[in-house]
Amino acid sequence: MNATIREIIDFVKKELVDSYDNVEYCGEWRGYDTYSPFRNDGERVVVGGPFIVLVQGDKIRMATQEEAFEFLEEVYPNKDEG
Repeated sequence: MNATIREIIDFVKKELVDSYDNVEYCGEWRGYDTYSPFRNDGERVVVGGPFIVLVQGDKIRMATQEEAFEFLEEVYPNKDEG
């Protein structure tokens, strides 16, 4: 069984104390479906490092900071570096 979007949003609200209302699918990474939380009103929430939600089947968890930065480097590489 796979986690539903509602379950992922509820997880994010619980983990991040209602700072976010929704999630956006970012693609597959290292065997996980990945999601980025956001607010429906467009307000930015600045609370530190990036938040990436990792979902594998019915298991939902927040990426560690190390995983989140690795995800960003691999999925959204900085094309200016080189």
